[in-house]
Amino acid sequence: MVRVLLIHLDLSGSERYVHDCMILKLLEESKRHKKKWVRYFMEQFLTDYIERIKEGIDDIPDTTAHEIASAFLAFRFGLYANAARECKHAIELLGPGKNPAHQGAYASLKKALGIVLANAQDLDNSLVTADLSLRFDEQERTYTAIKLAPDMVEDPGTLELDNALVLVYVAALVGSSDDEEAMGEHRKFIVRLLTGYKKALGIV
Repeated sequence: MVRVLLIHLDLSGSERYVHDCMILKLLEESKRHKKKWVRYFMEQFLTDYIERIKEGIDDIPDTTAHEIASAFLAFRFGLYANAARECKHAIELLGPGKNPAHQGAYASLKKALGIVLANAQDLDNSLVTADLSLRFDEQERTYTAIKLAPDMVEDPGTLELDNALVLVYVAALVGSSDDEEAMGEHRKFIVRLLTGYKKALGIV
């Protein structure tokens, strides 16, 4: 990051103008570098999260994964009635999972779909406050991306929804080969969502 040292100089008007322009240019360059590094760290944060949980969700059937992708996309585009319907269908299809070792990840994913479902129903009825009727329990939280100390949580409902959306996104990305391109197009949205927590996560 560029560090700028401000020193009082006895300059003429034209020299002062040139000096101020140089300082502004350095400050703008510093901001660009900061944004670039934040973007890099958040991209890596998402990549690491995908690697961390994909083993527990890599056996989701294609049909189920496609329903999960459809639920995410419907919510993303504000089609909340459709999102609620797709979430409900995906939960029914998901079940507990055939591999006992994956049951924790499946339970967390089902909870994520339930949280998106509850919020989609609220938003479809013009209720804009994030729904807290469902929350990840401690075991389910093992598979969430954003882990904050209680005193760092400003809006519990939004945190639950954001964690749910990230988990649903990753499940669709990992499980649905038919939707891989569509999910890739929404990676920036997920990175921006995660970036909102950069200070609380200690990244910046």
